[in-house]
Amino acid sequence: MKGLALEVVWGIIIAMVGVLIFLLLITGTFKNAANWFYCDIYMKIINFFSGSGLASIPEQCKGVVKGESKREDVKDVDNKIFSRKLLAYIIACWNELEVKGLYESHPCYELRLSGNVENVSEENVSSILVNEDHCRSIENSDFNAVLDYDCGEKNQIIWSVDGSVTSLTENNVTDTLNEFTEPEKIPIEESMIPAVGNIKTISQLKTFISNAVPDSVCKSIGDKCKSWKYIKTNGYVVFRISSDDSERIYAYYIDSVMRDFENKGITQSVINNQKIILIQYNGEKDAVEVMG
Repeated sequence: MKGLALEVVWGIIIAMVGVLIFLLLITGTFKNAANWFYCDIYMKIINFFSGSGLASIPEQCKGVVKGESKREDVKDVDNKIFSRKLLAYIIACWNELEVKGLYESHPCYELRLSGNVENVSEENVSSILVNEDHCRSIENSDFNAVLDYDCGEKNQIIWSVDGSVTSLTENNVTDTLNEFTEPEKIPIEESMIPAVGNIKTISQLKTFISNAVPDSVCKSIGDKCKSWKYIKTNGYVVFRISSDDSERIYAYYIDSVMRDFENKGITQSVINNQKIILIQYNGEKDAVEVMG
């Protein structure tokens, strides 16, 4: 009886597999499944034998296999040592692009930290990039504005490490937005800004600047503000405002606003007690992003 039962079970499994393959064939999804299977297995085999993870991705696999982050355990907590290692991972992620030809957003490294790090900031990492690498491996133009270093013309390192908001007022917000709104300030007045008392982290501040603030500003302007929109793909907040029977577009770049807050000491974004730091390629901004 057990033998018969086993044959019945195997018969059912074989029948189910047959039906599945038939459905895949007639729906046209079999090719996609086969591509994914081939690409996934190909990358694992080639990376196993190369041992480097830098194997070239076949053209038909681009977009199918976006890569998996490599997990790395980092035990160093000293500021200079950790900053140097972090920069090495950033450059390695950047160098993989040309080898793999994979320019879509994808993760590179997942760094597991063993303890509290000595307050590593973008400035620490960029100082090593400037002084030791001379910005040959990767550029970081937004660092120029902070310490007036010559580190290229492109912002290829995006520092998305969450941190604290040490001090913030409604006047801080209006001053920064009026300075960075293009082609000129709207202007934005302090009365248009919602209360900032509950904003404690950088992630909260970024959400505030990209959603709550433009919504409040547009409502304060009234009928002249036709619409506002936060375009996440390029990081701009855009207003459509009418004036004298014409319509004008005003916009501010979130990264510029957040960088100004950091330069003024309003925010502090450091790696300290995070347990995981993710290093990934941001295809939309063509840069390596450090997240934590």
